[in-house]
Amino acid sequence: MNIIANFRKSLISFIFLSFIFSQYYNVTIETTGESTLFVFEDSIQELEVGDEIGIFDANGITDSDGTLGEILVGSGTWTGSQLEIVTITAVDLSDFGGPILPGAGPGNSMSMRVWKPTSQLEFETQYTTSSGSGTFNGLFSAIDSVTLLEPDPPYYNVTLDETGESTLFIFQDSISGLESGDELGLFDANGVLDSNGNTGEVLVGAGIWTGTQLEITAITSVDLSEFGGPLLPGAVEGNSMSLRVWKASDESVTDVTYGISSGSGTFNGLFTAINSVSF
Repeated sequence: MNIIANFRKSLISFIFLSFIFSQYYNVTIETTGESTLFVFEDSIQELEVGDEIGIFDANGITDSDGTLGEILVGSGTWTGSQLEIVTITAVDLSDFGGPILPGAGPGNSMSMRVWKPTSQLEFETQYTTSSGSGTFNGLFSAIDSVTLLEPDPPYYNVTLDETGESTLFIFQDSISGLESGDELGLFDANGVLDSNGNTGEVLVGAGIWTGTQLEITAITSVDLSEFGGPLLPGAVEGNSMSLRVWKASDESVTDVTYGISSGSGTFNGLFTAINSVSF
């Protein structure tokens, strides 16, 4: 049994790493020749190694038409030592017949968010500066503390304990129809509910869609009662996964169907890659 479990875990890790892995905060705009430097000092305590920092302008220039809105203008990954992030400032050359280059608006305040890979959660933040104004001023700001603001609790909250057995469901970034903030709940309609072996619908995995690839590990039940051990609740191996979506925009819940690019859509101890969701 341990050999099989270890094989499955190794296979899942291999498959996970084989899929295209990208940084959570991916700056997609081009450099403009104008920038502001934000220095995150090594005195910062609340960040952990591997945490990602996204720097935004809530009222920046988002496209070549001059549309205003929130835009990601810089990002970096915390390693425990001083981190410098160069942010992109917008440039408007339209008065001279030139282009409008997207970026932060000069003089606007910087806002930042933190993605914690350990918990798969994104946090709004507050920060203090030891030098500089915290604005996109073409110079620099030194940040000496960061406070993570607790997010609202998720709609889908998995209450099961880990059993050591699981199936990985990969939601690919090609999926349309989901909006950032939508929550995905993975259910087994005939899973094991409790240590008495009662069966019924059970939530075995959950995640929040951000527009990028999302990996959700679903908990599989384990029955050790024949060996005098416990019966651990979760999905039943071989059962099909059913998917439910909570829409953040209108707080509605919908049962959805999904398309598969790889795998079977069952709790098989391996993985399924999902490339579409239909409401």
